[in-house]
Amino acid sequence: MKTTLKKIIFSLSLLVFFIPLLETQFRFFSFESLKGAYTRKNKPLFNDSTWFNGSFQPQYEEYINDTVGFRPLLIRSFNQLDYSFFNKLHAYDIVVGRNNNLLATTHLDAHLGKLNIPFRSIDSMSNKLKLLQDTLAKKNISLIFVFAPSKGSFGLSDAPYWYDTTRKNSSWYSTYLSSFKKRGVSYFDFNRYYLDKKGKTTYALYTKFGIHWSCVSCAYAFDSLCSFIEQKQNVTLPSVNFKIPLENSRPYYAVDTDLTASLNLLHPLKSPENFWAPVFTVNTDSSTDKISGLFIADSYFWNITALSLHDKIFNHWSFWYYNRTGYEKNNSTSFSVDSRDLEKEIEKHNVILIMATFTNLNNPGWGFIDKAYAHYFPLQISRITELKEQIKSNKQLLDAVKKKAEINGFSLDKQIDMDALYLYTEERKNK
Repeated sequence: MKTTLKKIIFSLSLLVFFIPLLETQFRFFSFESLKGAYTRKNKPLFNDSTWFNGSFQPQYEEYINDTVGFRPLLIRSFNQLDYSFFNKLHAYDIVVGRNNNLLATTHLDAHLGKLNIPFRSIDSMSNKLKLLQDTLAKKNISLIFVFAPSKGSFGLSDAPYWYDTTRKNSSWYSTYLSSFKKRGVSYFDFNRYYLDKKGKTTYALYTKFGIHWSCVSCAYAFDSLCSFIEQKQNVTLPSVNFKIPLENSRPYYAVDTDLTASLNLLHPLKSPENFWAPVFTVNTDSSTDKISGLFIADSYFWNITALSLHDKIFNHWSFWYYNRTGYEKNNSTSFSVDSRDLEKEIEKHNVILIMATFTNLNNPGWGFIDKAYAHYFPLQISRITELKEQIKSNKQLLDAVKKKAEINGFSLDKQIDMDALYLYTEERKNK
């Protein structure tokens, strides 16, 4: 009897080991692919060279790990156990906060000043932005910087108990605000707008499982931004009339639960919230003005596109996602922003909005501000180039810049660029 039991246990153990191997080879079952960004490893090339230099073995191990049978099921099961018993998630940057709110730690870090770029970089960017705003204003083009809201700021009270909520330094956001006010840069602050409305609305400004503003709140927010544009351009845009009271029983938009997409759980999270429907009409008649808008923005703008508000209010629009991929009205095909003539694109629009949330304030505009500045101020760029060469040819100056680059974690070339721009700005102040 004991021998028979041992044989059964041994056979079952072998079966447990061999079933994944059989599934790897024959794929008897079909599983939903894992969500998130990762590159599946290809089968490595086997030859004398890869074998004897030792590169084949680790590459093949990675390939096996990515292709083993039942992998999606096993990963989801492991993730589910950790979440169900320990409230732990296995997704980059996503944590479970208080009140079962999902949060991104980088957004909390950005709000508390735990991410850092030198003030001089922010100061020089603000200076370029102000010069561009003044230049384009003469062409009746309004260039407006928009601070998108941040769940790291809005939801700080829901941070996990283990997360240190002590402020380390001034945040990029607060430093930009100070620099903008000092220079008179035109901006619109959605972060302040959301903090002022916190706890005062019947609908959720942020959902528990979303990292971006809720669809209903961004509809109201965008309407407020359009009022700001009307003042800047001295125009009357099509008015948005919202249905009141709002409905709170609609199926959710994917963007309202976007943090759940990459969790890879066995049982996907279901939101306990009712989602509010932004039901509205846009009135366009002969009394409204037809203007064109260029939106250079991060992923926060996708919520606006989900509602087609920009399409209904602006006669023509272009959306440059991270200043890389472009979309425009009446064109179903995306395009590379670099393929377009910068001056023509700028000057065919009445309004240009640069919108970024806190985590993207290390490089707002994603190169647009620098390129536009170089185009409209070529003489300044020439002088800055001279100053860069002076730094490189002066050993004492160059050594000092090298030390700053090490402290700031920048490449030497980037630090030289920043110092040259700073010297140029100081030159202009003294003239």
